Amino acid sequence: MSTVVVKRNPDSPEPLDSNKPKQASRSVSLLTPEQLQRKRAQDRESQRQTRARVKQTIAELEKRVEILTQELQLTRLENASLQQRNQLAPPGTIPQLAPPGPVPGPEDFPAGTAAIMDVVVRNDQQPQHCMGMGAQFSDSMVVADPGRQALLDPSLFYPYDDFEQQPLSIPVWDAKPVHFPATCRFDKICLEMIQTLKPLNAIGGTALEFNSPKFPHVQALLNPQHHATSFPLTSSIVQNIIYVLTVESLPEQIAIMYVMCSMIRWIITGREADYYAMPDYLRPTAAQIVTAHPAWLDMMPWPKSRDRLCRDAQYHDKYEDFKNCCNETISINWPYDAADTLIRTSANDFTINPVFITHIRTYSNWTLGPSFLEKYPDFEGEVNIGKPRTIRHR
Repeated sequence: MSTVVVKRNPDSPEPLDSNKPKQASRSVSLLTPEQLQRKRAQDRESQRQTRARVKQTIAELEKRVEILTQELQLTRLENASLQQRNQLAPPGTIPQLAPPGPVPGPEDFPAGTAAIMDVVVRNDQQPQHCMGMGAQFSDSMVVADPGRQALLDPSLFYPYDDFEQQPLSIPVWDAKPVHFPATCRFDKICLEMIQTLKPLNAIGGTALEFNSPKFPHVQALLNPQHHATSFPLTSSIVQNIIYVLTVESLPEQIAIMYVMCSMIRWIITGREADYYAMPDYLRPTAAQIVTAHPAWLDMMPWPKSRDRLCRDAQYHDKYEDFKNCCNETISINWPYDAADTLIRTSANDFTINPVFITHIRTYSNWTLGPSFLEKYPDFEGEVNIGKPRTIRHR
């Protein structure tokens, strides 16, 4: 048997031995004191930067989780609200049956129900001769008899043979409140604003005000006449409503302005984004959509109270009494100074503090004092009751 002998080239490196301990490429013991000190400083700085990056990443992830959690909660609340109010019925679930015979006239209805025959449904495809009382108020449904409660039965939306039937299932943001003609000065102002600004909005004349991230513009509250051209909706609300109310505290004035501007902007534009920009408690309930009512009650921040006001016609012409009782104690319960509701953005410009906007959009922060229930006990459980308004310095 022959033996093969392999000779190693003396110039080749030694083979690696896994069992042989590895020697550090750079021994600290070989560094001078100055080099060692510099190395340790570099190591400390590298570790500090690593910790800072990790801390920043964790903070960003936590913030993202918080935002997503809030969005999920809002989505769940909104879905639950829509399901409860049944404002968006699936297509095909509402039967569209033709009336079985000749359509009765107003004289055939019992007293108090004839008002439904004067309902005006805004639709560009409908013949103009079908529009009756209330046609001057565009993009809203107006019932002619303000003294009676008129329930809008879906089967009566198309009572005439020449009406083209349309699907009754519509997006929730297209379902507008049904209004009587003006029952008080407040109604007249609101309906006239809608009538005036809707054509202006159609040609883009309200874009500066409606599309601004600062909407509603608090500058109009501070100086409405100066901003009447730039911010017509906010300025009109401030001049004709806010300044007339007996609510002298700045937080409540801003909160009422915010609620009214949000609601009327949506009625004017009909945009989905403007609907969802409203606080969820302000969005019309089913009762507001199918029951004719005065426009003033749409601004009440308590949904259950709006339902009662829609159902109970005894309150429809009692705006002044109702308003005075509410204004005595209505509170947004802002726990800080009134000046903290605003943020100065320049020498002559202010904007609403985002913290205060969040406060306004929280339903539980809107309260009335106990004296309200003393006069209107039927509303117990339908409005939030808290401490009377506290006046703080501006």
